[in-house]
Amino acid sequence: MRIVIPANAGGGWDQTGRALGTAMISAGVVDEIDYENKGGKGGTIGLAYYAEKYAADPNTLIMGGTVMVGAVALQKPAIDMGTLAPLARLTSDYLVMVVAATRPSRMPLTSQPP
Repeated sequence: MRIVIPANAGGGWDQTGRALGTAMISAGVVDEIDYENKGGKGGTIGLAYYAEKYAADPNTLIMGGTVMVGAVALQKPAIDMGTLAPLARLTSDYLVMVVAATRPSRMPLTSQPP
C-alpha cells in the first residue's frame, strides 16, 4: 500500500497520513505502507502527481483536505477531478477568521451587499 501525502513531512496531512498507515497495519489490512510526500501549492503538486502516476492504482491513496479544495479552485491544475473520488473522512477541521484586537468592527468584511 502507498499513501501520497501532498505536503511536506511533519505537517498535518503528513501526520494524518502516517497515523492512517499505522492504523491499517495494526488492523491487519496491509503489511506495510510506503509514504510519498509531494508538497507545494496547497496540495495541488501532490494531487497532480497522484493523478498522473497513481490514479488507476487501487493500492495507492492520497490525503487531502479543505485547503486542497481551495487550492484547486484558485490554481486550476490540469487534473480531471472526475477521475478521483473521496473515500473516507478521517478528521474534521475548524476554520477560524482572526482580526487585530484593535479593529473597530468584529464583523467579517464581505464583497457582497447584505
